[in-house]
Amino acid sequence: MKIDNFLAELKRRNVYKVAVAYAVVAWLLIQAASIFLPTFDAPQWVMKVFILVIIFGFPVVLILSWAFEITPEGIKLESEISPNESMKRRTGRKIVGITIVLAAIAAGLLAFNLFRSGDS
Repeated sequence: MKIDNFLAELKRRNVYKVAVAYAVVAWLLIQAASIFLPTFDAPQWVMKVFILVIIFGFPVVLILSWAFEITPEGIKLESEISPNESMKRRTGRKIVGITIVLAAIAAGLLAFNLFRSGDS
């Protein structure tokens, strides 16, 4: 398989978009955990385990995004869907929209964290 074909297949299956969405959500979760875990007096190891779970979840999510596709009938194996029935465009737009909303929330949490630590 040529590298160009592989990269085109990654794009067709929305793997790039899922990777970006995962990174944004992971950052959002880590920011939220850094705010909320000290509030509940959680030990330091909880944050470390949380970050490790997020790191090890990344390749799993990429593999799942490669193997499955979201359709109006639900999640299906990519091999069960012909390329002309693919929901690539609609699914890609949903992923981008969710990523933008979550990035805005993450930016708000970051601003909250910066201003909160500046007040102390």
